[in-house]
Amino acid sequence: MGTRSALETPTPVASEEAREALQRILVSRTFSKAPRLCSLLQYIVENSLIGRFDNITEQQIGIQIFNRSPGYNSGEDTIVRGTARHLRQRLEQYYADEGHAERLRISVPKGGYIAHFETVDNVVEPASESIASQPIPFPPSTESTAVSWPLTARVAISLLVALATLLPLAVYLWMRPGLPAKASDEPHILWPHFLHLSARPSLSPATLAWTPISLGSSTRCC
Repeated sequence: MGTRSALETPTPVASEEAREALQRILVSRTFSKAPRLCSLLQYIVENSLIGRFDNITEQQIGIQIFNRSPGYNSGEDTIVRGTARHLRQRLEQYYADEGHAERLRISVPKGGYIAHFETVDNVVEPASESIASQPIPFPPSTESTAVSWPLTARVAISLLVALATLLPLAVYLWMRPGLPAKASDEPHILWPHFLHLSARPSLSPATLAWTPISLGSSTRCC
């Protein structure tokens, strides 16, 4: 970045440009809430532009800006030096952020209170802005994963529900007492061949069930 230092008493055209640059500083976010710094900067710039350097001494600044009495001891009261130090820091902050595109820049070098005006030939954008202008890469799409996962989850949940339903039934059947013998295991009785015996009062189905009968015998009941 190339710069060229302007005269301490610029030409009328440069003076107007300097005043416009000053106004932008005063209304900026960096300075708008710092009235003491604004008053000091405006006093220094205006007196520097008109060449009234005798008004830009520590003693005069203390009297004119900070309402100190004439002849006050600036060695003990360092309000001018402390405020000037904060002013330099705030100017650096302004040109690093809001005023990065300013072509004419105002500074107050250490060791004095006279404003210097520099014209910037090549304005460089701040790193934060150049980084913000770069496109932001997007992560790969996860749409397929987002679609397949719910289906897998539903299948797993269905299996768990089925298992939770069948497991108690299986345990119940396993622990259930033995079932009675099937009908096929009971003695086979030929009821149709002996229906005529049911009329006898001395016989009953229970008696018949345990009465041996030979189908091959020629004996007939009366």
